[in-house]
Amino acid sequence: MVIELKKSIDAGKVFFGIKQNMKNIDKIEKVFLTMDVREEVVKIFEDKAIDFEFLDIPKEEVAEKLELGFFCEVFGVRRK
Repeated sequence: MVIELKKSIDAGKVFFGIKQNMKNIDKIEKVFLTMDVREEVVKIFEDKAIDFEFLDIPKEEVAEKLELGFFCEVFGVRRK
């Protein structure tokens, strides 16, 4: 999943963070949460019946693998 996410970032098709994802939820195809995401974030997505998938790595490792200069726990991939 990280490889798919990296390709989407390179293509400019990713929303970072809970606020941007909620603001653009109608444009999102998939939502990915890091394995160490805060429970309140998971609850927000569950309450709004938004499907999401967990990445099998923590946000620090995601930032390293995706070569981000920041930590992020929510990634939304834009529809094509």
